[in-house]
Amino acid sequence: LRPGGVVVVLVPAHPRLFGALDRAYGHERRYTRERLTRLAADAGLEVVGLTSFNALGILGWWTKTRFSPHPRLDPASLRWYERLLHLWRPVEDRIRPRLRVGLSLVLVARPAR
Repeated sequence: LRPGGVVVVLVPAHPRLFGALDRAYGHERRYTRERLTRLAADAGLEVVGLTSFNALGILGWWTKTRFSPHPRLDPASLRWYERLLHLWRPVEDRIRPRLRVGLSLVLVARPAR
């Protein structure tokens, strides 16, 4: 990183959600907040922020990975998600500071001092 720079990482969260859909999209694993924080520290980074993201997507991801014969996000599923997201986004934006669950984690880190 350049001096004063930060790194932003988006990773899949919740190892219990790992399944066929993850494999179809090339995911090797899902992360817990603790594991991601530890990996950042081991890489010489100081965590500036760690946020859960996309709580709405958990149910759909879990359903697709457990019950779909073809683990892909098809256009019909994405249309439903977009419709629900329109209603859900204001809720998630309001509760995000306290939200500790989501389909993904977003980590912001800088070199440790």
